[in-house]
Amino acid sequence: MLGGKYTKMMKNNRWSEEYFDKEFEESDPWSYLSSDYELNKYKRQLSIMADRIPNPLRILEIGCAEGAHTQMITQEFPNAKIMGIDISNKALQRAREKVKKDSVTFLNADIIDYLSRFDNEYFDIIIWSESIYYIGDRLSFNDTYILLQKLVNKISRGGILCMANIVDQPEGPEAPLTERPIIECYFSLLSRLMDNIHKSSHFEEKFERKLGRNMHYNYQIWIFRK
Repeated sequence: MLGGKYTKMMKNNRWSEEYFDKEFEESDPWSYLSSDYELNKYKRQLSIMADRIPNPLRILEIGCAEGAHTQMITQEFPNAKIMGIDISNKALQRAREKVKKDSVTFLNADIIDYLSRFDNEYFDIIIWSESIYYIGDRLSFNDTYILLQKLVNKISRGGILCMANIVDQPEGPEAPLTERPIIECYFSLLSRLMDNIHKSSHFEEKFERKLGRNMHYNYQIWIFRK
């Protein structure tokens, strides 16, 4: 089971708080706040979620970074209480400056720790995009499945999980983690735990500031209902 034995492993893993804090030394390192590609991806997810659950009471956003998507979530669901979680404290400092609403709280935490420690919190919508492969690289296949079970247990009956994941990223440190067979394994695991009610593929261009050129990405949007 997930628990204390993972603490040492997480400290030594390359996708650590230190790694992401270094990435977020510069604001908006992945252009979440400024990219039309990212904006369109967020809009697609919000439209699909609002169609399924128009008035959620509680929303959890895993990997909220600097709050780009969080702010859009507050606009789409003004009556919801929203919790954003991220492993990077530097990213969350900017998120708190960007999204100043009483209905929004931010938590600096590793999602593995969070799901293992907090048993009495439930959400109508959980949003978890483009970071499951970091978890899959840190845990065994079996422990990844256990983690997903814990995640599903935090979704209210009739609630949904929304994910957007890049498939076959052409380059970068995450590229080996996004190969299609790996992403399809995550989809298969989740399909055993929840009902898949939406799956769509999108192929779009994004200007990568770090590279100084345009890249083309294929990503999928998934919705699962409990």
